[in-house]
Amino acid sequence: ETKALLLISCTVDQVNSIFEGINQSNDDNDRFIAIISVWFDNLAFFINEDPRFDTSPIIYHINQYIGRNYVMTDQFKFYLTQLQQQTNLPKSIFTTKQLFYIKICSLSLSSYLAAKAQNFLFTAEEILHHVGNQYLQIINIHSHTMESWSDELLICMTYLTAFICGCCWWGGEKNNSRLMRINSYQPFYEVIKSEQSSNVLILIDVILQFLLYILQTQNMICFFRSNILSPDILLIIAENSSCD
Repeated sequence: ETKALLLISCTVDQVNSIFEGINQSNDDNDRFIAIISVWFDNLAFFINEDPRFDTSPIIYHINQYIGRNYVMTDQFKFYLTQLQQQTNLPKSIFTTKQLFYIKICSLSLSSYLAAKAQNFLFTAEEILHHVGNQYLQIINIHSHTMESWSDELLICMTYLTAFICGCCWWGGEKNNSRLMRINSYQPFYEVIKSEQSSNVLILIDVILQFLLYILQTQNMICFFRSNILSPDILLIIAENSSCD
């Protein structure tokens, strides 16, 4: 309750003022956007931890606004197009504003949708029609190049995947193998061994949630037959995890 009071004590007018400041900024690396992103980040993780508060009028308003004015826009698709480049992505594309769209907006909506939010402006099908094909292309390209991922690309991959997972959607067996390829990247296991929270751990957790969803909704035997390395990969993750 104390955490909720600290994070959700603002009014709708104050939230609108924040969004107005973001919208009016012409600086792609505006410090205001960087600072306010920390609040949105904490708010989304709080909703993920305690879904009861997804019915808060402030949480409702924030996510309706994010869905309508950021995610379901051409600007969001433009940032996805940047991530579809097949060569090493230049660091210059990862601006504060781009990360606000790709990380913060994706994280906020994934937490909100995962909490079984009602009366959202868009259906999962509409959202996935808007971004799904580009997400698949991004996964297809970058699941082969984990060794060259920058911290910024890791962030984008993590929260885009969380967003798609939040929409309770799956795209077929080929995409299963691409996600398992990411989870099988050996250097990630060194991070798993530590208890330090990181985007690597979040990404692996999201992919495992995705796989759990597959196993609950599809034929388990067919899944493991089409992804023969999956049991070995899952065993390695379990052996390296420091969590019980």
